[in-house]
Amino acid sequence: MSAANPNLIDELEERLRFETLIADLSSKFVHLSAGQVDREIMEAEGHICNALNLDISAIWQWSAGPPGSFTLTHYYSAQDGPQPAMPLRDTDFPWFRQLMIEGRIVPISSLEQMPAEAALDRDNCRRLGVKSNLCLPLRVGGEPPIGILGLNTTRAERDWPDALVKRLQLVAQVFCN
Repeated sequence: MSAANPNLIDELEERLRFETLIADLSSKFVHLSAGQVDREIMEAEGHICNALNLDISAIWQWSAGPPGSFTLTHYYSAQDGPQPAMPLRDTDFPWFRQLMIEGRIVPISSLEQMPAEAALDRDNCRRLGVKSNLCLPLRVGGEPPIGILGLNTTRAERDWPDALVKRLQLVAQVFCN
């Protein structure tokens, strides 16, 4: 009998850990009272960041402000100390905001990948220490986005393979539902 491919075993183990995480997260949201949802979302953000070696998770929800406006409602940082150093406003990230309104998934492995029209977004990401970013629109069914799930790294750049993005879309769905 030949030895199994170590990469395949690692990939299957990672997938199992993630699917277990999704099942655990989903089960926690089933019977929550409205007053418990925010606390559980912030705990879930921490679990996701720890499981995937991410540094920041931020949830922005559609706001009652100007059209196309989002408000930061949930924020988790793996780093100690006061976070963030600057107030977070959706107007500081107009390029990301527009793509989220369009319902697009935006994986950024390196800030250098961002186009010229994203200069303000890139500058503000740098101020926050962000090196890589994944933004997922929060949608219910085929409706327009009701929010954004932003996942970031600050210690090192990272790739966002399609398989990981698809898994993180499940997390976004758990938060949405």
